[in-house]
Amino acid sequence: MDGTSVLCAQAPRATICPGDSGGPLLERGRRGPELAGIVSFGSEVLDKECVQGHPSAFADAAKLRGWLTQPRPTLVPMPAGLLTITGRQQAGSKLTCHLPRWAGKAPDSIRYLWSRSVTSDDGYTFFDPIDGATRATLPLTKDLARSALSCQVDATTAGGTIELVAMTSNPA
Repeated sequence: MDGTSVLCAQAPRATICPGDSGGPLLERGRRGPELAGIVSFGSEVLDKECVQGHPSAFADAAKLRGWLTQPRPTLVPMPAGLLTITGRQQAGSKLTCHLPRWAGKAPDSIRYLWSRSVTSDDGYTFFDPIDGATRATLPLTKDLARSALSCQVDATTAGGTIELVAMTSNPA
């Protein structure tokens, strides 16, 4: 699902909970209830399960109609394991980002992006992309060897893209 096929909805006395995925979002139509969306996720993505009045996300049924009615739709790649990072985190060595096996069809394309942790002056930590670090292997300089690092992989099929992330700990 991408941003163009997502509907957001919010109701003061309604909520989406884990396990509701795949359920209907109905709207009043001229001839009665019509399917507007399919439950995707709610407040659990913020570690707040079943919060009333919180916005929820639905797959937009109208925009996905062609895909939904295919006899054998192409699905987003599904990993059968975890993305992992191996190697010694020290200057002069390399880290390697290893793809998991895939359940079903393997991705048509893979994109790597390495990032390093940065702490702002007000104490927030975020990951900043490393210029040119777009391969499975990352050579480590002194400054990179002292940072927590992440490897992000975007795996794509005609059915969509899934983002996988693995992180190192801060070597302190």
